[in-house]
Amino acid sequence: MNRTVRHYQPGDEQAEISLDQRIVMDWPWPSGYTLQTQERLLADPLFDPNHRIYAFDGEAMVGLMHVFSIATRLDGTREAFASFPKVLPGHEDAIEPMLDRAIAVLRGERVATISVWAHTALPGAFAWLENHGYVEHPDYPKGIKKYVTYDLSRGSLAIPHADVDSADETGDTDAIAYAVSIWNNCSMQQAKKIYARWLETLSTIDHLVVRPGDEITASALISRNSLRPSTAAFEYVYAREPNALRQLVSKAVEACIAAGAVSFLVDLIGAHHHFEPTYLDMGFELAVVHGWYSRQIG
Repeated sequence: MNRTVRHYQPGDEQAEISLDQRIVMDWPWPSGYTLQTQERLLADPLFDPNHRIYAFDGEAMVGLMHVFSIATRLDGTREAFASFPKVLPGHEDAIEPMLDRAIAVLRGERVATISVWAHTALPGAFAWLENHGYVEHPDYPKGIKKYVTYDLSRGSLAIPHADVDSADETGDTDAIAYAVSIWNNCSMQQAKKIYARWLETLSTIDHLVVRPGDEITASALISRNSLRPSTAAFEYVYAREPNALRQLVSKAVEACIAAGAVSFLVDLIGAHHHFEPTYLDMGFELAVVHGWYSRQIG
């Protein structure tokens, strides 16, 4: 085995896309860059080739990782946020040299802490980090984000949803913007831009609202996964209370079944995280647990 580790070089993007899709296609929610998104990122003046690291076996790319960003903490020290290396089966020995290369680069940039994003769809990632001196991030620990999934072959949920209807894209503008702002932790103005981009780029199944009276008490946009269209998910979801959420989810499951989807995924994060017991009670299963692990490097 002829193992090498290096940073991005022009032309690596196509090999990265191919490798990434080989690794993620069996995940509950496959995700990765397209050539279009790659080109947009590479054209950004802030793009740093040293923050993309690849492992090769001979000429074949077998692993990849990214440094996402660097932030200044309240104590004035710098913290880098990076992905846990993705590697092909049989190439797990590339994980450590890839992270070592990232740490060497970051030390040269006066970074004191590296925080690594990992999840249970990456086999053994949490255990690897714990065995190599990393600890759960004090602000974003393991479990800060979870995926729950529903097998649509089980059929519809036995939950009435008389208050659910498709959103009025004109009349519900402000209510939708508010819900999206909660999901994305941003201003309503920014939320409207995000939502407009979603409508242009996503393969949408439906946009639902729960309206028991004059007010919307829950809403969600349902879209297909771009890499595996048989998997659907809430692009965003907002609910004031569990009864509204149950109606929303019941109707969403029906919409996904009608659209021919096979599985339905919900991202439990931020303000929606506390609804995990409600989803499990409706028959969803915990699929993936995410979290950040940190290590002092300088």
